[in-house]
Amino acid sequence: METININKLHILIDIKNSPDVNIIIPSTLNTIILTKQFFPFKKAQLKAGDHIVVKFIDSKLIDGFVCKVENIDILGEDTAKLVLFPLRYIKIKKEIDYHGYYRVKVNLIEFGSISKQIREKAFIEIMRKKGKEIIKYLKGDIPVEFIMAMNIMDNPFNLSELLLSVLPADNKDKLSIMVMMNIDKRINQVIKLAESCLLIMREKEKIALEVQKSIAKNQKNYFLNEQLKVIKREIGYSNNVIDESEALKEKIEEANLPEYAQEKALRELNKLSTMAPTSPESTVIRNYLDWIINIPWYKTTSDNLNINLAEKILHRNHYGLNTIKERVLEFLSVMKLTGKIKGQIICFVGPPGVGKTSLGQSIAESMGREFVRISLGGIRDEAEIRGHRKTYIGSLPGKIIQMMRRANVINPVFMLDEVDKLGSDFKGDPASALLEVLDPQLNHSFMDHYLEVEYNLSDVLFICTANIIHTIPPALRDRMEIINLPGYPDYEKQKISKKFLIPKSLKNTGLIRKDIEIKDEAIKVILRDYVLEAGVRNLEKSINKIMRKVAKGKASGKLKRKRIINGKNLSSYLGPSIKRGGLKNKKNIPGLVNGLAWTQFGGTVLTVETLIVPGTGKIHLTGQLGDVLKESAKTAISYIRKFADKYKIDPDFHKKSDIHIHLLEGAIPKDGPSAGITIAVSLYSSLLKKSVKRSFAMTGEISLNGIILPIGGLAEKIVAAQSMGIENVIIPYDNKPLYDHLPKESKKKIKIFFIKTIDDAVKLLFN
Repeated sequence: METININKLHILIDIKNSPDVNIIIPSTLNTIILTKQFFPFKKAQLKAGDHIVVKFIDSKLIDGFVCKVENIDILGEDTAKLVLFPLRYIKIKKEIDYHGYYRVKVNLIEFGSISKQIREKAFIEIMRKKGKEIIKYLKGDIPVEFIMAMNIMDNPFNLSELLLSVLPADNKDKLSIMVMMNIDKRINQVIKLAESCLLIMREKEKIALEVQKSIAKNQKNYFLNEQLKVIKREIGYSNNVIDESEALKEKIEEANLPEYAQEKALRELNKLSTMAPTSPESTVIRNYLDWIINIPWYKTTSDNLNINLAEKILHRNHYGLNTIKERVLEFLSVMKLTGKIKGQIICFVGPPGVGKTSLGQSIAESMGREFVRISLGGIRDEAEIRGHRKTYIGSLPGKIIQMMRRANVINPVFMLDEVDKLGSDFKGDPASALLEVLDPQLNHSFMDHYLEVEYNLSDVLFICTANIIHTIPPALRDRMEIINLPGYPDYEKQKISKKFLIPKSLKNTGLIRKDIEIKDEAIKVILRDYVLEAGVRNLEKSINKIMRKVAKGKASGKLKRKRIINGKNLSSYLGPSIKRGGLKNKKNIPGLVNGLAWTQFGGTVLTVETLIVPGTGKIHLTGQLGDVLKESAKTAISYIRKFADKYKIDPDFHKKSDIHIHLLEGAIPKDGPSAGITIAVSLYSSLLKKSVKRSFAMTGEISLNGIILPIGGLAEKIVAAQSMGIENVIIPYDNKPLYDHLPKESKKKIKIFFIKTIDDAVKLLFN
């Protein structure tokens, strides 16, 4: 180490406040540009080989370096460039002003030694290893002298100074190490700083390589694509075809497809780019890409789950149906609290015209979602649901994907109408295909045969509709929550016509209220004499027919005054009635009994006639009866034969007479067990020649011992009885809990009798 006279006055260069001078780096040559403002080098007669003090650290322990001047270059009258080599850390003892420049006395700083010899060797090995790696990354920025010094230097402190001088680190980090007096700690910090710099340099090199590879790959692809374009032009491809491929590629990238769908689309596009434009398969691929680009993959509408607003919309759009509305609001409430569609699929079951489809539209409106629907009636081909393979001519995705494209969001309200009318044949079973659509555990990865990639249907709110339950496939029915819409009694139909149907018909026909008034009396006559339904569809048709006739008069100029439609002039607009309201005005005839039946169009009153004529015991059953209904008739006959004595009937009536049981409206097929009690009472009435009042109607399945069993469709049957003017209804006692839950309005103007056995019915009807 070079000898330094600490008692000698050294020239001071104070650069710690200079913004133009970088920090002095230990153990390496440092270049400093000095101006007259900082150092009057001419007055000091500074020359190469002199020792000067460079002050740049604000520390209690260290002030800076004693440096040896290696070279001085005069750059101008007041400017010089100094090349310095730091020798030792110092603490300034005294500063003396020498006419514009300072001389100082200093103390040399001693750092001591490493705590252990083994540790000293370890430090040296580690620092050399780090230094060599840094040299590899810095390459040409390191002088040869540094490399030689790194290999031969055996003093850990000096080696750490040398390593610190080349680290591409921030000056603040270096200064924090330079003021450390504990040599072990100091070298540890140098090693840590070196490792930190190495990590950054490794990552920079890795990133640079990746960028270089990417650029090379892009350049290669660009070059190959340009070559491919030239080749295609040479073999007859037009510029339009080439431009189409580029445009399709841009659309695929802009469509924000899932990764697996984008890969599939790009593969198909690559096939397309190698095909002749006249190839039939190219058209197939173009159609496929059009579908996969334009169906929604992530686009949604925000749900507006305001329960109060949903309730207002349901009440505004639908009259009555309070139980159904309550269930819909419960469904929306759970969805609001959980944020997801969970549980079973809602299925509205009821006769035509009761508002199943419009309920779905109201749900969509209340949630702020798009609404789409498909009709499943008569579908027998599984491909209608899952789509066709692309190999077939004219292939398309299934109706599910088609409607998703129309909705243009992944979370619409999707109505599947007429799910009870699905068929199946050799082309497949569409009901089984619907399982994957409706099952919450499966529909997040629905696979359409045409798309050949998974599609997420888990955000869709599916609502099904059906007229009857028993024709829905069991596997599908298991995944649904059935909500029955039994139909409307006459008093509700009157309010619906006044609140909804008449205003709607006025708007559709261009009339105003000054042109026509339909009295409540006219609506009652329409319901009694012209329409036979549980819903309001035919009622709406009748109102529209009246409106059209009035509109014709207004359009021709013949309408001079407001038309008043009442019960007396109704036939001039609707024609002759079907006279279904006169049942209770007819004679009470033995063997003629009213029963209540359920059909897919709602409840109805079914009249049973029994005729006993002399004969040999033959039984005739007529009226298009199904097997179950025929069995009910045979059960009733066997019961009467068994208990003939009890009812004072000739025990041999079945040998001496022929029995003919007939159900009116013979052109309409009929089936079901609930007519058992009606047939039994009709047979009893005919045998004893006692009539039953026409104001009574009944329903109930019977056993061979005369026990009355519960029936289904009670609400629909009660509605039918009200519509037909029936005043008294006999139902099984076991149906009493169900009857108690019916709305109060449906129980008005009707008296209910509960029976447990046929004896109860006989006592009630025949005293």
